[in-house]
Amino acid sequence: MQNTNKRKNIIAGAIVASLLVFWAIWTVVVLTGGLYGFERSFYSLLVGEGGNRYYSYRWYLARAVSFGGNVAVLLWVYLLLVIIPKTRHRLGLKLLVAGLLAPALNTIIKNIFRRPRPDWTYGDFSGFGLSYPSGHAFSVATVATVLILFLLTEVKNKKISVPLIAVCAFMPLVIGFSRVFLGVHYVTDSIAGFSLGIVLGISVFMIFPVVWGKVGAWLAKYPKIRVVHRFLFGQPAAARETE
Repeated sequence: MQNTNKRKNIIAGAIVASLLVFWAIWTVVVLTGGLYGFERSFYSLLVGEGGNRYYSYRWYLARAVSFGGNVAVLLWVYLLLVIIPKTRHRLGLKLLVAGLLAPALNTIIKNIFRRPRPDWTYGDFSGFGLSYPSGHAFSVATVATVLILFLLTEVKNKKISVPLIAVCAFMPLVIGFSRVFLGVHYVTDSIAGFSLGIVLGISVFMIFPVVWGKVGAWLAKYPKIRVVHRFLFGQPAAARETE
């Protein structure tokens, strides 16, 4: 069991390190203009003739899909999973921590690189703020990674886990490319967001139990906040046996 966990940690660490190296190289190439031709060609291919057809059914569909990656929408999902006792400790708290870290880190990175939004938006809709990386792609990829790891480790029924994993893997792509279709991000912004989201999702999933366990042990020293401890960490086994 210990060897298995060690092997999983090594694999997770290797994936995180590889993606960080990829993102660093990607960032240099993107921000020096090395992929501008690819960005423009991808946008033209995605939207087709006539641009994103402002107020067309495709535009409304892209707006609806994009809304699903909004931080405020995702936050309500995290809070719901935290409120529900059965999902709180196994999944909800991990998602909440990851979901709050993603937009915070995204804001920091955006303000470091300060890449402007694309200049080829059709219609009068445009995103505000900065472009690199895509916050929607970053947040949704983080959530999807945590969910996929949860399904792989906690759900044994493959008839349930496999379709859900496929949905989780597909979700960031759809939302990330909807932002490109709307003209508020370059495709390279979304790819950067995907990479960082996977890194953050794996990191939170692997590190959270260790850190959270230490926080729980510290809070357990203070009987006056037992209710808070029970909500965040569940009822200790010893307490359950005495009831």
